Amino acid sequence: MELNIDDFKSDNETYYMLRTKNYKKNKLKYPKNKGLLDFYKLYYINSNENYDKILQDLIENNIIKDDKLFIITFRFNNNNIVMMYRGVNTINNNFLNKYIEAGEKYQKMHFKILPIIKSNSKFLNFLSKDNKPIMMAKKTETKFINKNNYFIISVNLYKNLLLRGVINKIKSNSDGFKFNIGFTIETNEKDNLKEELLCDIHVNNLKDIFC
Repeated sequence: MELNIDDFKSDNETYYMLRTKNYKKNKLKYPKNKGLLDFYKLYYINSNENYDKILQDLIENNIIKDDKLFIITFRFNNNNIVMMYRGVNTINNNFLNKYIEAGEKYQKMHFKILPIIKSNSKFLNFLSKDNKPIMMAKKTETKFINKNNYFIISVNLYKNLLLRGVINKIKSNSDGFKFNIGFTIETNEKDNLKEELLCDIHVNNLKDIFC
C-alpha cells in the first residue's frame, strides 16, 4: 500500500546535530535540516503477504532512468515500512558513493539514525536526548543490497529484544506521539568521523503508518 509522503514531511524545520569534519579534535557538531536525498515514495507491506516479492515489484515499478534509488526498509514483525529516496546519481557526493560501494562491515559500522522524539513518555524522550545517534545497523539484523538501479538498507527491528521492547513502548504511547528520524552516515576514524544527513522522515502518529 502506497502512503502519501506529504503526510510524513514536517511543516516545521527539524535540525539534526551532526559531527563536523574536525570532530575528533574539537568535538563540535553543527545543525542541519535538509538531507542530501529527496523523499520519493513510501509504502506499507503486511508480512502476511509475500513481502519479498511485493518489495521487488515495488522497486522495479519505481526504477528511475539515469538515477539510483536509495531505499530503507524497517521490518516490525507483521508491519513493514519501505522508504524510497532519489538523487543518488544527481548529487556530487563522494561520501555517499563510497558508502554505497563499501563492504557490509563498513556499512554496518557507519549507518546511524538520529531520533527526535516528542511524547508524554519520559523514557521515549530520553531516547533522543541531546540528539544522540543510534547505531541501528549494529544492534539488529541489517542487510545491504547494492544493484545498478538501487541500494537497500533493510533493518529487521524484531531481531533485537531491546528494540522490540522500545517499539512496543512506542506503540502503547502512539496517541499524540510525534517523532522525526534522520538517517546519517559517518566517515571512518582517519577522516575524523564526520557525519552527513542523507534523509529523514516525520511521523505524527504511528497509526498513520500501521494501517
